[in-house]
Parts: sequence; C-alpha cells; structure tokens
Amino acid sequence: MTMGLGIDTYFEAQLVGRKDELRDLKAAWNKKLRMFGIFGMRSVGTSRLAKEFLASVSGQYDELVYVNLKETSDLAAMYVNICAQVTVSIESRPTDVKSWESMIVSAVSTRKTQYVFFFDNGEYFLDEGAETRDPLQDLVVALIKQNNIKIMITSSTTFQLASLCGLYHVCELQPLKPAETLELLRAETPGMDFGEYLKPIAELSEGLPRLIFMITSELRCDGGMLTPKDMAPLLAEYRLMVLSREFYPAKIELLTFTGSSSRA
Repeated sequence: MTMGLGIDTYFEAQLVGRKDELRDLKAAWNKKLRMFGIFGMRSVGTSRLAKEFLASVSGQYDELVYVNLKETSDLAAMYVNICAQVTVSIESRPTDVKSWESMIVSAVSTRKTQYVFFFDNGEYFLDEGAETRDPLQDLVVALIKQNNIKIMITSSTTFQLASLCGLYHVCELQPLKPAETLELLRAETPGMDFGEYLKPIAELSEGLPRLIFMITSELRCDGGMLTPKDMAPLLAEYRLMVLSREFYPAKIELLTFTGSSSRA
C-alpha cells in the first residue's frame, strides 16, 4: 500500500485514553461516512489521534495524501504538495484556485485508488481568514463528492460544513482525565519517584498530552538533572508560554511524516 509521503506507524510514546474516541471513529468509518474532523485545543492530541486511527484502518484504503498545513506557506504550496503526492503533472501553474481544484479532482476521481486526504493542523489556514479558509473548504467539498475519497482534518478551530453533515463525523477532543494524566506521566518516566510532586505536575499539565510529553522528556533528559521538585514551579511559571503557538518551531513535531522510518 502506498502511503503518500509516508505516515509513520511507529509511535514512540504510547496513546493513553482515547478509547472512546477511537471506537466512535471506527464506527463512523464502518458506517461509510466520508469525512472525519478531530478538533480540540492546542496540545490536546488531535494529530496523534488521527494518525493512530488512520494507522488502525490502513488496510482499508490505498493511498494517504498528507498535508501538514502548519508547514504549508500558502495555497499554491498546498496545491503543489497535493499534486506531487497524487502524481499530477503541472506543466504550467494555474492562476486561480478553482483551476487548481479542478485539476486535482479530475485526476483522482477517474482512478480506482481509494484515497484518504489528511489535512493536519487546519487552524493554520482556517484562522487566517477567507483567503485560505474558503479555498480549503471548497477543495474539501469537491473531494468528498468523489466516491473514492475520504477526508480527515485536525484543527483547534472547528471546520463547519453543514452541507456535508450526513457524511461528516466530528470528534471534539477533550484533555485527558486525571487518572489518564497520571497513567501517561508514569508510563513516560518508568521508575521515577515523583514523591509529593506527582499530583501538582499532573494538575499543571492540564491533561494535555503534548505538554506531558515535554515534561517527561525534560525529566528524563541528561540523567535527571531536572527533578520533579524542579519541574513543578517551572510549570507554574511557564506553562502558558509553552502552550502558545509560537513556542513550536515549524520543523519540530512529536510525530513526523517525513518517511516510513522516521522518528521524532
């Protein structure tokens, strides 16, 4: 099976919780729904859940077209990326979005290939106004009308498509529950003695998997130079900055999509 630019099915960090969400996604998939939106606040794990789900159903589609909108500079870059993955030759670049849309849809709609188009980090286009939001929405609508295409989109901004409600499964992802937060903290720091600081660190992580992974990575780093006792006041002071969009450089991802053998 061809996986577009490659979906990494090796996950260095385990998925904790999310059993209900995975169950609901699989039920919607089995009901032949065509579009799947996973939405939630930044760092809650929407991308990871989507990747885990798509890996679990990978035998039921032929090709994944992965578009990370966080790393896509503009509309033209998005279209060129998609064309490269679906092997559409671009002899001369179209000058308008409708021509790009028509070229892509015409190419994939005539094939027997079963596609999943995965638009990751959708807020980077949805939050920038009509210039990027509307063309993305139009492309998704055009693609989903084809019988051989399913759509996955993740975002911190809900993607509203009332016209496709009968084909659309929406998953609103919440932070991990307290017990799940503790489970993930312990799983990512085997053998570590948190002492009295386990509960404060868990509470300050706010159930956000990405923040938990960052916390545990720092605690494991350099042989434990940063202790749970150190971590609690640091989190209290800096966690809001850590959760901001600006904190994450474009090239740093917990899970990468640069090839089948890539690791974070």
